[in-house]
Amino acid sequence: MRIVEAEDIAEILSPYCDLIETAGWETRDQKIMLEALGRSLAVIAVYEDSRLVGAARLIGDGIYNLVLYDMVVHPDFRRQGVGTALLNYCSQYAERLGVPRLECICEAENSSFYQNANWKLTAAFYKELGTR
Repeated sequence: MRIVEAEDIAEILSPYCDLIETAGWETRDQKIMLEALGRSLAVIAVYEDSRLVGAARLIGDGIYNLVLYDMVVHPDFRRQGVGTALLNYCSQYAERLGVPRLECICEAENSSFYQNANWKLTAAFYKELGTR
């Protein structure tokens, strides 16, 4: 598991988008995803040999708040500790920064994963503003 350095963002782009699609998520435009990855405070990647099997992004101000976003694990590697390791790594990263709160945006069907990891469920609202 490692933080993807800024100069390596382009290298992870295609495997990251492939991983998202393999997980059954909505297809992401690679040009837009490259910009999103570049604007993230941190991109964390998990590899099995040279294969990307898990990833997450941390976004936010890095002072008061961080948000765990786009945490994804390849279906073949689920229930093997990859997601838990990613979650722990992101939590430790936030603690090293001194951020008092790490939040997560996830689909409702994944909420039990976070609750089982002792995360607190809060209400969140969103407004659709269109697509990219």
